[in-house]
Amino acid sequence: MRNTERGHDWNRIYGSVETTDWHELEKEHFADRIATTINKAAESGEMKEIVLIAPPRVLGELRKQLSAKAQTKVRRCREIIESIWPGGFLAAMG
Repeated sequence: MRNTERGHDWNRIYGSVETTDWHELEKEHFADRIATTINKAAESGEMKEIVLIAPPRVLGELRKQLSAKAQTKVRRCREIIESIWPGGFLAAMG
């Protein structure tokens, strides 16, 4: 059955319009702003290194937007742990 009012098929007119997920949109904008800041700091020499800690989706967005120079400044948590505890944290606790 068609949803009609005054001869309009509203499902046909509005059915293909997606709703905006404002929360997801803000995550993307946040990643954009952070990536821009990191890129500027890396290019200017202001940043020696950085560790990024964020949910996987945000990290993925950030990594896509980082410049080549900024990517060389990113250290992974595993690298930091191994520099503190050779062989890893669990080996140090052994």
